Amino acid sequence: MYVWSKTLAVALVVALWGYGATALQAKDHKDQSCPKPQGGCPAPVIQTPMVESNCCPIPTVQTHCAAPVQTGCCGVIDNSKDINKAHKEALHAYHEAQEACQKRQKAIAKAQHEIYEKVAKQQARIDRANDHFNHEVSELQEANAKYESFFGGPTGATAEK
Repeated sequence: MYVWSKTLAVALVVALWGYGATALQAKDHKDQSCPKPQGGCPAPVIQTPMVESNCCPIPTVQTHCAAPVQTGCCGVIDNSKDINKAHKEALHAYHEAQEACQKRQKAIAKAQHEIYEKVAKQQARIDRANDHFNHEVSELQEANAKYESFFGGPTGATAEK
């Protein structure tokens, strides 16, 4: 029983001596330690992409007041029904092009709105993570300050030299 208590005492002394030696080494090299991180790391900001809306101009339908000029020897052919039909089709195509342009503009506006929402959501995620990071850094600084207070702080190390 006596041998075990001596062995335990020797092991305890060796362990405490090892801890003391590392603490003294840390105290001696205090000036060579890493610099303290600066408080408050700014979060990156996501740039919002813009959807380009290059609206091509829609050609207008021209209105002709007179009948087309007939040239040649065959005389005048009455094709006013064909002309009216072509004019009506041109007006219809113009109206369809205007509707398609409006649909396109709405789709672009909706896509841009969705992009803004996604960017805002992801930016909020980044901000939350950055706040957590800054909190952890401040805890690290507090722990370092507490640790250094055990050894007299930076002013104590320079006073001993």
